[in-house]
Amino acid sequence: MYNGDANIGIRVLESYLAWDRDKYLKEYQGPIFSVIAQVHEPILDHLITDRIVVNVISETGHYIMIDQAKALQHHLDSIIAN
Repeated sequence: MYNGDANIGIRVLESYLAWDRDKYLKEYQGPIFSVIAQVHEPILDHLITDRIVVNVISETGHYIMIDQAKALQHHLDSIIAN
């Protein structure tokens, strides 16, 4: 990926900022689920569209699947069941 270009960081950031999430949300009309760690609150995704169901897992850091594996499994089972 890195080819010695000193401006690679700038181009990656520009690409990220140019990404239009709303375009893809309009194209995909199915359900959208999010499982996040409490450390990432406040999350703004649910304010952008009411279609995003946000599930917050507390007492965890960035690695939910390691810190709270049972809680994550519970949320994933709930998502799949619906």
